[in-house]
Amino acid sequence: MSEFNHEPSLIELRSAHAEDALRPGGVLHGIARQAEVSGVELSPGDIADIILPPKKPGEQYEARWELIEGAQDVIKTASGLRSSEIFDLATQFDIRRESSITEKELTRIDTQKAVWVIEGGANRTSVVRRQLAIEAASQVYGEHIEYQTVYQFGSDRPIPKIRVDAKTKEEKPNAEYVVAQEIAGEHFPMNDETKQPKEVISEFELNLASARAAGFEIKADSQNPVMPAVKRFIRMKKAGAPELVLVQPESKGGGLVDGFEAVRELAQLDSDYQLIITTNGQYVAKDELQAENWARKKDIPTLSPVAIGDEPGFTVEHNGREITTAERGPMVYVNEIVILHRLNSST
Repeated sequence: MSEFNHEPSLIELRSAHAEDALRPGGVLHGIARQAEVSGVELSPGDIADIILPPKKPGEQYEARWELIEGAQDVIKTASGLRSSEIFDLATQFDIRRESSITEKELTRIDTQKAVWVIEGGANRTSVVRRQLAIEAASQVYGEHIEYQTVYQFGSDRPIPKIRVDAKTKEEKPNAEYVVAQEIAGEHFPMNDETKQPKEVISEFELNLASARAAGFEIKADSQNPVMPAVKRFIRMKKAGAPELVLVQPESKGGGLVDGFEAVRELAQLDSDYQLIITTNGQYVAKDELQAENWARKKDIPTLSPVAIGDEPGFTVEHNGREITTAERGPMVYVNEIVILHRLNSST
């Protein structure tokens, strides 16, 4: 592969693209306008809120527009009709790539300063993101891969066997729990007293179970370490793979940022390193922006972060099955562009 390329951060360029897409003449602006009838002048932030209403708008929030009935369905339909434009825009944002691991991204990695982390997630992402990290790191380090370390984040978010439907309030089987059983196999967490499968497991427990199902063995387990940002971590090893460190960050409401704080303590990072993040393909721009914002707020001198994401068709063999990343519709990218705009506006 090529030597490390010290190219400038892509974050400012992506932010400019987001602003353009939300202004008059932009794809997202045109889509949002089909869902409202007020006719008033709207800012990029207003357009973003029409497309993806904020979950917590705040007490001072007051919309200046009027939406038509079924506005979200209109937006979804309009996005489908302009899918080719949206896919082109997603390519500009670098959240839709030709393949999951590209030479362009690998040349952005400084092999001496890289710190590899895997974003936590639901369902089969525990397996897919981990394998993506291993394959990318293997391409970077070759036969020296076993001397490298990869950190996988997993929160204490519960995955119950039964969930309560938010609308009907009825109890229903939880599809995520079924997937957890599939990827954990015989390593699914058991209740110590009943010797039956636990009816509620955590995201961290699933990471551990799926790693064991993939052939990793526990080498060290540290619970409640004397670290403010780390609740638990487990070191694991497998022949031909990097050391895998499962990390359960202390939950401080920061999501991915909680993971950055945890790995900073575990790896004793102060400066002059580079975060390499594996995630879903549509999240790469968001994750790089979060990493750069976090380092800036903490006043930590680092190299520009690099995110690597799975693209449709990426396939992992796990526990006797194949897991393949499905195609992504245009609304996936529309929503991510809005989120990227909000993250940039909040800095």
